[in-house]
Amino acid sequence: MVDLYDLIHNIRKRPAMYLGRTSISNLRTFLAGYCFARRQIGIPQTSQEQQFSKFQTWI
Repeated sequence: MVDLYDLIHNIRKRPAMYLGRTSISNLRTFLAGYCFARRQIGIPQTSQEQQFSKFQTWI
């Protein structure tokens, strides 16, 4: 399974494949969906995801 930072790295290499249109709004929506899907199937947050959750506040 790909971890969060690997996923972000993959998005960086091919943003249109993951986001459709390259935009920070689409990235935020994609990551929200990623986190929502993991919660729905009962996968606990990783330490990377906990650290990254503070990113939006920082921005």
